[in-house]
Amino acid sequence: LNLSLNSIQSLNEFSLSGLIALKRLGLSDTGLSNLDSSILGKVARLEYLQAANNNLSFVPEDGLKELSSIQSLDLSGNSLTEVNFTALQSSFNLTTLNLTGNAINNVNDSAFVNTTLHSLYLSLNLLSDVPSAALEKVN
Repeated sequence: LNLSLNSIQSLNEFSLSGLIALKRLGLSDTGLSNLDSSILGKVARLEYLQAANNNLSFVPEDGLKELSSIQSLDLSGNSLTEVNFTALQSSFNLTTLNLTGNAINNVNDSAFVNTTLHSLYLSLNLLSDVPSAALEKVN
């Protein structure tokens, strides 16, 4: 389902209900300002989520907890200053994470501990240092 390039500034818990088998969701360039588990829990089998170039300033701690099947997550071009990396702790299948073009200034040591990342994009952020411990799980 590709809803990109529409004026969807917010989703409610009923917006995606009934789409339980959905594998791909495009929400880029919509003006979206939040992602939380009450929304994403409706599409728990989601494997690919593109939410680039929106107004996301944070990802809530529980925002991605329902997405245990997620493989690719694109949050590039938002206003993230940090990602509450506990949000990724159930993302065991996550192989690609794109956080390019945000305002991220810190990556904590346990950021990617439960992931199987092969591709991590952090360019065009405000990082001055990335702890090596944070990158141990990146293949």
